[in-house]
Amino acid sequence: MASVVFNDRPICSGVACAAMRLMARCSITGVWQRPVSVASSTANRSATPSASNRRFTSSVTAARYRSTTASTALLCFLIKMGGTVAFYTYSVNAPAIVKSAYESEAMTATWINLIGLIFLMALQPAGGLISDRVGRRPLLLWFGVGGLFYTYVLITYLPETRSPITTFALVAVGYVILTGYTSINALVKSELFPEHVRALGAGVGYALANSMFGGTAPVIYQALKARDEVPLFIAYVTACIAVSLVVYVFFLKNKGETYLDREQGSAFPLTSRTSQR
Repeated sequence: MASVVFNDRPICSGVACAAMRLMARCSITGVWQRPVSVASSTANRSATPSASNRRFTSSVTAARYRSTTASTALLCFLIKMGGTVAFYTYSVNAPAIVKSAYESEAMTATWINLIGLIFLMALQPAGGLISDRVGRRPLLLWFGVGGLFYTYVLITYLPETRSPITTFALVAVGYVILTGYTSINALVKSELFPEHVRALGAGVGYALANSMFGGTAPVIYQALKARDEVPLFIAYVTACIAVSLVVYVFFLKNKGETYLDREQGSAFPLTSRTSQR
């Protein structure tokens, strides 16, 4: 994606690089890596071979942990990528399309959007309850597959619909699909990291994906709509969801043991977890 430029400096690229460098410097112990002083270097040279070996082993282990943390942050970014662009498309662009379609009936559009968002809010506990029974991955797959096909239907037919019931039905189906992601995405990301790097790891992936693909979705839609190239926007959203769907299929385990399980107890019975492997 093209970087935002301010005073001839690429902002998005700079922020992304800084965030990834920050992740690379953070060890799994949650302690920032500090420069080695001259005294420390001298002490290391005079240390016994066994002590040096221990330090070398510890350094290699820390490097592996830092690499794993950065890789998991990237995984978190890819999980979020399709979900955030779909969320803004379904819950921001879709209400704007309804408002535009019912321009002469402003209150009708307002009621459709209000009831639709209340419906979306009510679906969230239901999605969480289902995930506690069947696992996180089936809900993410529901969102991924549904979003892959339904984005075209929503963006294509919603502007042409003039029946309030049909309009609400189109929006509501989109919210049912979206719930597969919105109801559990925070928990899925939290389960990827140990406690001492959870806020940083999940936060970096969330912030980058949300700023690059989420907040920009309405702007991209309006720009392509003005050029009469809405199909390009549909293809863009579908491609983002497809990337996340690949992650859901190949990189996530259902009911597998997570860091939260080790810290706070298992979310699923042991027999269920074992049968899913």
